[in-house]
Parts: sequence; C-alpha cells; structure tokens
Amino acid sequence: MGLLIYDTGMAKQNLSQHQEKIVKRYYDNQETIQSNKLSEIVTELWLAEDESTKTKLWGKAQVALMRLGVDATVVAHVVAQRDAQGLAKLVAKAAAGVAPRGVADQPPHAPARRGEWVGEGPEPKPAGAA
Repeated sequence: MGLLIYDTGMAKQNLSQHQEKIVKRYYDNQETIQSNKLSEIVTELWLAEDESTKTKLWGKAQVALMRLGVDATVVAHVVAQRDAQGLAKLVAKAAAGVAPRGVADQPPHAPARRGEWVGEGPEPKPAGAA
C-alpha cells in the first residue's frame, strides 16, 4: 500500500503504513478517549472551587459530550443546569452507550449515486408531477 496523503487543513502529510495504523487506532478509540476525558472533567468539577475554573470545565464537558454524539438538547440542558451529579450520570450513560444520541449520529445510509433516493418511504414526486 504506499504512502497516503492526509489533508490536515494546514498542510498535507505523507504517512507511512505504521503512522496510518496509529491514526486509525486513535480515531477508532475516540469514544473511549472522550469518555475518559469526561470522567476526569467530572472529578475536576467536584474539586473546583473558583467560578472561572468551573466555567472552563463546563465548556470542556460540553465539547466532549458533543464529540461523543450526545443529543445537543440534552447537552445544553445539563450544561445550563451546571449539575455535576447530572453530568456524572450522563457520562455513565454515554460510556454504556445508552445516552440519547443526536440525529447526525444515527447509522448512515449507504452512499447514494447521484440522483438516487436514499430517504425512508416512497420516493417523493417532483413538484408539478402528477
């Protein structure tokens, strides 16, 4: 397999097979990484004393929850309440895979060819068609 070129936004990188495997494993374990990060944030929230630290931690918790694919309305509610115990329960649910997921995190449909209907149910008729 030769070198793959990844566009990282800033510059293109040529990766060896060994590096490709490392990158793949990192992304394969992203859920575990975010789950561990959230557990650490919950602990830090329990121990935090000043408001500026708590505010930063709640921001980090929000980002990590969104990366895990937890439903945005649930995330917004927990963060708005600033309830560390509620966050801990949500983290436990997310780690177990039972947290409410966002629409974008539903299993994707098979890629469609151009012009092919991929939605559920019958294909909609074009406007003006009988």
